[in-house]
Amino acid sequence: MRCVKLLVLITLLTKSELIFGQDLACDSIYSFGEIMPNYPDGEQGLVNYFNLELMPILNDSLNDDVKMISKIYIKVNINSHGQVVEADIIQKDLSAGCKAALVSKLLTMQGWSPGIHKGQPACMSMTIPVKITYR
Repeated sequence: MRCVKLLVLITLLTKSELIFGQDLACDSIYSFGEIMPNYPDGEQGLVNYFNLELMPILNDSLNDDVKMISKIYIKVNINSHGQVVEADIIQKDLSAGCKAALVSKLLTMQGWSPGIHKGQPACMSMTIPVKITYR
């Protein structure tokens, strides 16, 4: 009986992306395609999202971090349904807590149009440079 319960628990954990309504799996992740993933309103939409959603996290972390950051790189994987399924912050001077908060926020980002590879929606990886200006 314990074996069956453990097997069910393991199955639920490995299939959690389906339980919560998202198929997060990407069989292949492409860096280029005919059409790259697009956020609503393009670059301006991204700027607005970063200003509204990410800058408060960065501002809060200024108290914890030693250095002011002028640029970060955000790496996101967007699946064939337009969902951010993986995110990473490439900046060595940010605290682990700040990076975790940024990644957590990015994983909730919605509205992407998926990239197209060989005529089909596909998982794509993008690295987005973000210049930070403090006021």
